[in-house]
Amino acid sequence: MGLGLHPHIANCVYVRTLEDVPRVFAEWADGGSLAEAVRDRTLYGDDPLAALLDVAIQAAWGLEHAHENGVVHQDVKPANVMLTRDGTVKVTDFGLARARAAGDAEPFVSRGGLDPAYCSPEQARSPSGLTPATDVWSWAVTVFEMLLGGPPVRDGTTAGDAFDDFARSQPPGAIQRVPTEMLDVLRECFAKDPAARPSRLGPLAERLVEVSRAPSSGPSSPPRRPQPPCSPTASPTTRCPCWTSAAATAPRSCGPAPCGRTPTTRTPATTADCTAGGPV
Repeated sequence: MGLGLHPHIANCVYVRTLEDVPRVFAEWADGGSLAEAVRDRTLYGDDPLAALLDVAIQAAWGLEHAHENGVVHQDVKPANVMLTRDGTVKVTDFGLARARAAGDAEPFVSRGGLDPAYCSPEQARSPSGLTPATDVWSWAVTVFEMLLGGPPVRDGTTAGDAFDDFARSQPPGAIQRVPTEMLDVLRECFAKDPAARPSRLGPLAERLVEVSRAPSSGPSSPPRRPQPPCSPTASPTTRCPCWTSAAATAPRSCGPAPCGRTPTTRTPATTADCTAGGPV
């Protein structure tokens, strides 16, 4: 695909054909998936808002790199966001990307990838002609899920309406005291018309960096565990062995590191931070 290396994209180490089937050997992320971290409450730590801002910013950086290289992911969701023990975020599942047609100016788009709980309105209508704006929508649904502690909707096309309700009156079970500036970013991402939606995630990440630098009124509380049927829609990947049911209240030794409302100690990464491989 020509994505090259990036610290916030899970890289392909090599490809081997086994029993006539090509198999991708990918970079290992030792903290499991974001879907697991939300479900098991290992994401949130002492300052849940800081932790989710850190994840949202890093995921946006990874997707921005893909978009700059002409690739639309089309299946952005917590199950496709991997975490390392040091808190690094890596977007994965780029392996099915393809070109629409030879000589076509349209971006690469992943083959057949559509999770109804995270897809944009335009993606639900047609898989053709998709732009980076569709990933912006799905990224916003992913961030919204971190705020709620579970998938906000079964039908991703209605996530904007659900977010409007959330912004008007943040429910008791969700993270509280969400900064207005963060709500503004997500509200823009949920514009139903993709032409009215932000087309780049880099500037949105910069705005969230500023949110993270703003004075805080104190640590927020993690969202309460949602009741069924609010459970992750995708099968989670292998979780870090030290994650247990008690991890939400015990000191953490793995998963995304709590950043104490200072995710901005990170800076946008470059390919110089990588050593080998390509996107998965």
